[in-house]
Amino acid sequence: MTYRLAVLIQVPATGDNPSSKEMQMHSEQLKTRHLTQRELADRWNKSEATIERYRSDGVGPRFLKIGGAVRYRLEDIEQFERECLYDSPNSRSEVAAASTASKVRGVAA
Repeated sequence: MTYRLAVLIQVPATGDNPSSKEMQMHSEQLKTRHLTQRELADRWNKSEATIERYRSDGVGPRFLKIGGAVRYRLEDIEQFERECLYDSPNSRSEVAAASTASKVRGVAA
């Protein structure tokens, strides 16, 4: 018995063809790594409850909630980690003082 397989390929009409730059951007979006709450807890050596509390308190990296599932984009985690990076204990208090002062003046930090 012989089987034949037909494949239908849809090609966009002329003018609708996305540029290679657009296709590359779409491809990069698909490659975005997302971590679960458990994976983030493991990365930071924290409990899942702590990560949950951070999210509830509005502390920590930005997160996605899709269909009840919480996910963290790796780029947001890395940005948050960079923002938490200090050269010395004194530099941390200087950043906090500057942030507080700007909030008092009504200027976003």
